[in-house]
Amino acid sequence: MTEYTRVRLKAKAEIMAAFEATVDDLLGWAAGNPEEVTLDECERRMGDLLSKTANLILPALVQLIGTGKETEAPPCPACGEAMRYVGKRPYWHKNRWAAVQLQRAYYYCDACGEGLAPLDKRIGLDASGLSCGLLRLNARLCSGEPFEEASGLLDEVCFVTLPPSKCEIEAKQIGAEIIRQQEEAVETAWTKSELPLGQEVPDTLYVTIDGTTVHIREEGWREMKAAAIYDVELAPSTKEEAEPEMQAPCNKSLGQQYPQTNYPTGQAHIISYLARLLDADHFGPLVWHLAAQQGVEEAKRVVVLGDGAAWIWNLAQTHFPQAVQIVDWYHASEHVWAAGRALYGEGTEQTAKWVQARLDQLWQGDVQGMLRAFQAALQFRPGAQAEIEQGITYFTNNAHRMRYAYFRGQGHHIGSGCVESACKRVIGARLKQAGMRWTPEGADQIAALRALRLSNDGRWSRFWHHRIPRPRTYTSPKRAA
Repeated sequence: MTEYTRVRLKAKAEIMAAFEATVDDLLGWAAGNPEEVTLDECERRMGDLLSKTANLILPALVQLIGTGKETEAPPCPACGEAMRYVGKRPYWHKNRWAAVQLQRAYYYCDACGEGLAPLDKRIGLDASGLSCGLLRLNARLCSGEPFEEASGLLDEVCFVTLPPSKCEIEAKQIGAEIIRQQEEAVETAWTKSELPLGQEVPDTLYVTIDGTTVHIREEGWREMKAAAIYDVELAPSTKEEAEPEMQAPCNKSLGQQYPQTNYPTGQAHIISYLARLLDADHFGPLVWHLAAQQGVEEAKRVVVLGDGAAWIWNLAQTHFPQAVQIVDWYHASEHVWAAGRALYGEGTEQTAKWVQARLDQLWQGDVQGMLRAFQAALQFRPGAQAEIEQGITYFTNNAHRMRYAYFRGQGHHIGSGCVESACKRVIGARLKQAGMRWTPEGADQIAALRALRLSNDGRWSRFWHHRIPRPRTYTSPKRAA
């Protein structure tokens, strides 16, 4: 009988004996205390049984792995000299089911001070001490919930104890890895002209860009930029079946739906989100690279939707020079409402009527007619001059991006519901909860993590499939010096 077979049979016997004893205890409790047997108590005790079983099996599996001690001393990965075997080094590893202490053979290089545990790489040991599955679960939870809540969910649902501080550290670490991959991919594309492989070539690709603020410690509110990139599937035949943001724009304050004549309804398909705490010059290449993965270089038409901010159009001109530029209807109509309230007050019938008339002009693409109405309003409401002049400047600068009747006739969407969703869903729902203050790095990392997780383009799964465990590093006085 080989040593491996002997160890395996011994471990199996110990596991089975312990499992039978645990099951006997459970059944004995039920038989001896029938009045205590409820479905909730059974569920709790079954969870304990699964946890105990995992803690029986994992150490046995680890024992079969061995320590990683090699017949010959391995060469130093830093300088190439033969390393010296020092002994076994323990390291705790935790997965979704159990925790176990690994014993790994450790080698040391006398020449340069480098340390090495060969088993780490062979079995995929991550420097976090957590399994890939647990890292992924924690990242998913922390991308959607505060760290304290994520820690509680791990404990309550998965029977895994991770303090909030550990949840935060590892989630931000994954966010940092995502950021590093994004920036390395852009650098490769820029310096080596290696374009990312696009998916199915879309007929029209939409690139929607916006920004919202997050609270940064010791700095105050800073703008975080967001992008949503998608193509559009053919719409269902009925208005009720289409996604609200893809239907004709609606003036909710008046309860009026604009006619859908020549307005394409459809559903956003394969949405890729991006959210980063960057200036426009650094954000732009990331948007382009993400769009390239969606086929922007091969698309028949590209449409950039934004709120009218100059940095958005500068970005579009730099990275998508052939794109159609459209100010999304929501932001344009908000400027009309701001002018109406300045003229006639909040919630008045006059405001509603004046705004509706201007929106009708805007809907038909008659920006010049609307501007004449703005100019006329200055004559009899001088108190609203600042707001009206601001509106005139806004609509004058963006008139060519507001030819809404023409855009609808071309089959373009004129509302950026997806990027509004990116600002609210990707950024606001996670980073702008009550009392939240972030470091710049932390905000950037969690935003990158959440944007990737909420995208339905397959990048989340690909990231975890290709992720290489973060290696544990060993330092010594000689190496540190």
